[in-house]
Amino acid sequence: MSVAELRALRRRVDRAIEAAVAARRKRAARPDVLASFGLRPEDLGPLRASPVVGKALPPKYRDPANEGNTWSGRGSKPRWFREALAAGTPLEALEVRHGQSRGSAGDGAYPGIRHSPEKRPAGPALGPGPRSRP
Repeated sequence: MSVAELRALRRRVDRAIEAAVAARRKRAARPDVLASFGLRPEDLGPLRASPVVGKALPPKYRDPANEGNTWSGRGSKPRWFREALAAGTPLEALEVRHGQSRGSAGDGAYPGIRHSPEKRPAGPALGPGPRSRP
């Protein structure tokens, strides 16, 4: 296809998408239902995806053989999870418990680094620090 043909095809696809979105909006905004609530179709605004879609969830299960393998418990079961269950590993052994997350302060993943809520005292060369400003 030539560039001109591709551009014409793009324009046709864009028009088809716009028509489909307009038809969807029209179906979703039935005037009789909206009027019973005192609304107009313009009051609904644009249709968009849920804010939850695509958000990362904390892991619910962890592979004991490889700590990097985790699963949030949503979607299809990963291979390592299915294989562990088939090998007889109890579900409780795969669950992530609070304080067990990889790289937490108390598990020795980062030796020498303390994670504490206390403030460090400011040294003479460091000055008072950003939290002491009025």
